[in-house]
Amino acid sequence: MKILGLISGGIDSPVAIDMMLSKGYDVDVIHFDNTPFYEKEEHNKVIKIIEFLRKKHYKFKAYLIPHGHALTEFKNKARNNMTCLLCKRQMLRMANIVCENKGYDFILTGDSMGQVASQTVDNIKCISTGISYPILRPLIGLDKQEIVQMAIKRGTYELSISFNSKCGAVPSMPRTAGHMSEIEHNEKRVDIDDIVKYAINNMKAI
Repeated sequence: MKILGLISGGIDSPVAIDMMLSKGYDVDVIHFDNTPFYEKEEHNKVIKIIEFLRKKHYKFKAYLIPHGHALTEFKNKARNNMTCLLCKRQMLRMANIVCENKGYDFILTGDSMGQVASQTVDNIKCISTGISYPILRPLIGLDKQEIVQMAIKRGTYELSISFNSKCGAVPSMPRTAGHMSEIEHNEKRVDIDDIVKYAINNMKAI
């Protein structure tokens, strides 16, 4: 069983990945680079987290996909409050394609119910619609303080908080209860096929 884990510089996803690696599962990771919507140091922090997890476990594969192109399209052409939903949905869409192309069986995320706009019950349902590979969410029922304590215990916390760069694409009032009809309507405003093609053509190994 091969797992593809979405990893960011936040606290949650490194914990979810470390949990599965510690249980002996075969996990590779994929990072979505939001440049120019965050500072370069945020990307460097993710690399440090990956290196830490590799030393702790084994040298798993890591992929980087440029995501700034997609965010630019969403910001310029879709409704502003839909950006986070469209962003996370695009990440899962790309992870699904990588699973298909490279033989993974599951997608892994650090989602925790209700912590951010894309992780409400309604929005988790929306972003997961159309994803053909099962999505593992080992942190889904935990609150933030529980995850922080796990990050401290597992050694990832200090790295995750070493630099904090907020995503510049996040709207002031993100949609917290999305519906598929409005997501599909906003996705029609952009060229999803072109966004996917750009991401795949520029994906690289870390």
